[in-house]
Amino acid sequence: MSPASNATAPRKRSHARDFFMYLLTFVSLYVSAVSLWGVTAGIINRLIPDIIDQPYYYSRSDALFISGIAFLIIVYPIFYIMNRKLQREVAADQALAESGIRKWLTYITLLISIGFLVGAGIGILTQVIGGAFVVRFVIKAVAIIIIAGGIFGYYLHDVLSKTTDKQLQNLFSSVFTVLVVVGIIFGWMQIGSPAQQRLTRIDEQRINDLSSIASCATTLYNQDGKLPASLDEIRTISKERNVPCGEDNFSDPKTQQPYEYSLIPEQKTKYEICGTFDTKDSGKMSYSNYGYDWSHDAGRQCFTREVEIYNDVSKGPVPIISRPIE
Repeated sequence: MSPASNATAPRKRSHARDFFMYLLTFVSLYVSAVSLWGVTAGIINRLIPDIIDQPYYYSRSDALFISGIAFLIIVYPIFYIMNRKLQREVAADQALAESGIRKWLTYITLLISIGFLVGAGIGILTQVIGGAFVVRFVIKAVAIIIIAGGIFGYYLHDVLSKTTDKQLQNLFSSVFTVLVVVGIIFGWMQIGSPAQQRLTRIDEQRINDLSSIASCATTLYNQDGKLPASLDEIRTISKERNVPCGEDNFSDPKTQQPYEYSLIPEQKTKYEICGTFDTKDSGKMSYSNYGYDWSHDAGRQCFTREVEIYNDVSKGPVPIISRPIE
């Protein structure tokens, strides 16, 4: 056989290699699309707030922001690079367009896109029927159609077309890339810098600590018929009785300074508890731990609390049942 014939002989393809490349491409596409939707939904929730949303709703939204942005930054470039590489290979050898692996994964992508459209549509309609803000969820429906519908339309054309459409491929890649970049930028603007996020998380820990102290004060009042006189007394008694207050919940996680706790004169069931915060609660992240509103400004903030009485303390202290902390 001559060297010329060797040069023109078609290269034998590795099915294992094709499976790996196509699977990596499509999985990274799924992850990127879901992450983009998570970031988009979070942005819409913040730009168009709804008064019926519960406080934890925004905490969950923040988590979607952070994880969604992280996934897009890491995973989308994988999809973009692999997709472009496969497009070049198919353009060089049109026979690859008939690959069984490619067709199977393309049909699976169509099925996933339809499922995403239907599932998200049901979720949106359920919330609208439940009284949610209609305008916000109409905008979400449009976003879903753009993301999932765009993927479905592109791969449906890819299945039905006999040849690859290079212009459509470039358009799909460009639009998807623009959506991802815009999502990352706007998402980052909403959650703030990593330094700001750290301060917010520290403030959340402070609120959890103060909530724990408030819960312990209520528990001890219902056991003894009176409020503890100081923070040290709460710590000591709760430790003796195995009341789950948390050993590390009495001091600021950043400064290690103890929180402030004081009784209100002539008020047997009321007390004041104070802490110093790094950020201002905008209202979107208002806390409602233990039935209280913990919204706050930056700086030293004090909260007046009243214990919830669930025992008849006029009959004296209730018996203490000691149990180990699990």
